[in-house]
Amino acid sequence: VTVFHLAANSLLGPSAYDPLSYFKNNTAKTIELLDFLPENTKLVFASTAAVYEEAASIKTEDSKLSPPNNYGLSKLWCEQAIDACYKIKKIKATSFRFFNVIGANNDTGQLKGTPHIVNKLCEAAATEQSFKIYGDDWNTRDGTCVRDYLHVIDVCRALIHAAQFMDKIDRPIHSKYNLGTQTGTTVLEIVNAFNKVAKPVTTEVVERRKGDPAHLVADPRKFVDETGFGYWYDYKDLETMISSAWLYYNNN
Repeated sequence: VTVFHLAANSLLGPSAYDPLSYFKNNTAKTIELLDFLPENTKLVFASTAAVYEEAASIKTEDSKLSPPNNYGLSKLWCEQAIDACYKIKKIKATSFRFFNVIGANNDTGQLKGTPHIVNKLCEAAATEQSFKIYGDDWNTRDGTCVRDYLHVIDVCRALIHAAQFMDKIDRPIHSKYNLGTQTGTTVLEIVNAFNKVAKPVTTEVVERRKGDPAHLVADPRKFVDETGFGYWYDYKDLETMISSAWLYYNNN
């Protein structure tokens, strides 16, 4: 049996003022799932880069774990619950620490109304409203937050690859891997790329969001080195990722 556990509350802002809903939905329900799983299950779990401490460094899987927000904390507790029971339950698990997932694939993409950066850019362009930038005084190269953006297609491929790779393992295990491109892009750089390949938007600087780290970039080499996974997209394909999301938004 293979279980892909991808469901969660995942927005930083609400996790600051409604933390219990995140602990109930993300952590408690993951514990319920673990209790339910039969022996020899393969579990692929969607964790998050938000488990890492806030620091301007590229994150390896050995970087310090200190979530800056309750969303990250709820996911870290899930990882720790898997750590506590995978041997007892005799399961094989892989936890992926996703960095910022963007893009679409044909008729599959993000739901409208979700407050993720490219989706919000699409909404701003379509409605001719301003795109909100949450602070322009961060300690980064242009004052806006730096993130590592990867294509949703590579995320899906990684999930399947992990499940297949665990077939080669004959013991209980819990592996943790980053998914990212090892390159940081600022919010302003994302806006400029969107303006180039989609439709120009106006911007408005507003107050910072609580729990937002200034810099979050992955070192993705462990998953590649240990399992032989190969990414189809990297940071040079940022405009392609944005274009796919813009096309999906307009077609749906």
